[in-house]
Amino acid sequence: VTISENVTTIGPAAFLGCSNLTNVSIPNSVTSIDLAVFHSCDSLTDVIIPVSVKNIGDYAFAYCSNLKSVTILEGVQIIGGSAFRFCEELTSVSLPDSVTTISGYAFDFCRNLTSITIPGNVTYIGGLVFEDCENLESVILCDGIETIGDAFFNCRKLTSITIPNSVKTIEDGAFPCIDGNSNGTITIYYRGTKEQWDNVLINENNLALNKDVIFVKFTKTEVSEDGKTFTVMPFNIKEGDIVIVALYKDGRLSEMKSVIYNSQQLEFKTTNEYDTVKVMVWEDLEAIVPVTEFEELR
Repeated sequence: VTISENVTTIGPAAFLGCSNLTNVSIPNSVTSIDLAVFHSCDSLTDVIIPVSVKNIGDYAFAYCSNLKSVTILEGVQIIGGSAFRFCEELTSVSLPDSVTTISGYAFDFCRNLTSITIPGNVTYIGGLVFEDCENLESVILCDGIETIGDAFFNCRKLTSITIPNSVKTIEDGAFPCIDGNSNGTITIYYRGTKEQWDNVLINENNLALNKDVIFVKFTKTEVSEDGKTFTVMPFNIKEGDIVIVALYKDGRLSEMKSVIYNSQQLEFKTTNEYDTVKVMVWEDLEAIVPVTEFEELR
């Protein structure tokens, strides 16, 4: 199905139960996908939500039993309740930074989803959003999220979660128990200091959270106007750690520089072409700890 360029809203249940629908092209004129538009479209395997769409309605793609990949482009703000509920073959979903609300049960029973990154404009994540995503193993919460609720209830294989220092509260029962992973606990990678972590309000009945928090090291990197000099200002890093600056061009490593940290800001120079930089810290020769995500420079 190719939807006409002049359509702005796809109305409620427009394609509900179209079990032979295999492909849909949504134009950039569409701003809203309403209630249950593609509910139970069993043959739909992938979908791209264009930049024009602001709202994905409740149950919009629920029970699309063969939907494997969802690409949500920058612009979508609201993902409605149960929007992708029981999309049991869904293995990949990308959430842009524009998303501010993920409503209750949005991805529950997406049994083949293994990892998810929640953008920072979603300040609260709860409402059993990923309930019973039984193969979900890894969650990354981006900076800006303030409260973790019961979003990951009964995600039995969840083994790691990255939490930013913007998080102030982990609500009662957010991580009550995990009985499917190897040790019954979730490893926390915290992007902050021990002092900041100690100030997070962690309510009772979060027995699955591993008390041995891993404090992910981080830095701030500034680039000169000509793009040839990098000033790296590490913090939460100890003397003797090895700081790495890696430059990439078109996805390939073009240059890598390293220095042992000695409590001073570090300066690196380059003459190579690049479009991306990544800063890392080595604690020793056998373990590498990421410091920052890829940072687009141009």
